[in-house]
Amino acid sequence: MHGVKDGLTEKKARAMQEKDRSYLAGLFDADGCASNYMQRYKKSNKTTRVHSCEIAMTNKEVIHWVKNFVGFGNIHYKAKVGGMGKKPQWRYRASHRLALKFANIIMPYSIVKKDKLKEIIKHYA
Repeated sequence: MHGVKDGLTEKKARAMQEKDRSYLAGLFDADGCASNYMQRYKKSNKTTRVHSCEIAMTNKEVIHWVKNFVGFGNIHYKAKVGGMGKKPQWRYRASHRLALKFANIIMPYSIVKKDKLKEIIKHYA
């Protein structure tokens, strides 16, 4: 069927993706971090600038949804550290050019971290 994608019209599929992108941007604004730092390689003594976008939370399902939605990046598990009230943490991370790809996906919808995302895009432009 022309114009139908998995039982949805293309217009509805695009609208769902827009909702997902805006949800992801809100998630990143609330629980995410955009950072850059210099990394030195011990063997060659060369340095490079690393840009990364990370979302950390205790909800494993949401972190896996993020990776499945964008289709790239890594998930890391951080075991419970400390005493009472501490929970294990899941982290999604995209770095280097994948941070650029991530920034391009959510930048139009981001509010709080828009300037940091623009820095990543500007660095790779």
